Amino acid sequence: MRCHLLLLIFFTLLSLLIFVPREGGELIGYERVVEVETGDHLLRLRTTSGHLDMLVSEEQVYSIQLALNGTKPFRPNTHDLLSSLLKALNADHFVTVDKLQGGTYYATLHVSVFWKGVKLDTRPSDGVAIALRTGAPIFVKEELLENDISQRTF
Repeated sequence: MRCHLLLLIFFTLLSLLIFVPREGGELIGYERVVEVETGDHLLRLRTTSGHLDMLVSEEQVYSIQLALNGTKPFRPNTHDLLSSLLKALNADHFVTVDKLQGGTYYATLHVSVFWKGVKLDTRPSDGVAIALRTGAPIFVKEELLENDISQRTF
């Protein structure tokens, strides 16, 4: 029994080192988002050295604004549901905006629970909406910062 407990602790600590940046830690090649702003169909992720603008749906902007304002809807939406699940599992997690391909941004929700770590493909706006609800860090790949959205289709 003691051996199982030690293994559980070991793999839990190992998963934290692999999947979640330490407090104040950074990911190589990424910058941490320090501010999230929204406008009409616009999501801006601001870092200390630049920003990334993305066009998103009205529903995504609304969900992100709810999270920014700390407002809870009468009934939970999908972002609230997943955020509650991550909190209930005490899952360590963070979001990375990784690439722009064919005019579409791609993001990853990195989740670590006990010894198991997974990377889930997500839309950046969904990742941001979840991270804002849970207080998880958001990172943007440095090469994506300050892209001109006028030349992109989404």
